[in-house]
Amino acid sequence: MSEDTSRTVPPASAQTVPPVLWEPAAWEDSRLGRFALRLEADYGVDLGRDYEALRRWSLEHLDTFWLEVWRELRLPASPEPTVALADERLPGAVWFPEVTTNYAEAMLAPPLEGPAGPAARDRLAGGGVLLGGP
Repeated sequence: MSEDTSRTVPPASAQTVPPVLWEPAAWEDSRLGRFALRLEADYGVDLGRDYEALRRWSLEHLDTFWLEVWRELRLPASPEPTVALADERLPGAVWFPEVTTNYAEAMLAPPLEGPAGPAARDRLAGGGVLLGGP
């Protein structure tokens, strides 16, 4: 009886390695990384350039984290928020209770300047929308 070789996997040395299609940017070159580094400087915390540490800190400091996200994104608001999460009961959590914002104004604002600025403008010109900033 002959051996069926139709399902034989070639040895590892004969297999070709597919090219890497994407690699994340260095921590300090990503917007999230720069945000985390600013949180470290402003709040004296050590997030260790680690997504999991940032996630844990965000859960332990919900109000502070989301206020900082609001500021980072430079969302238009009247007045500037001082409380992000007034009531965290679920269901019924109350987010940014003192703020009035115009959704259309926020979404149609020109892209922020910085590394994502030109990309955002290019994408917008091509029919898609990508909001970004420094």
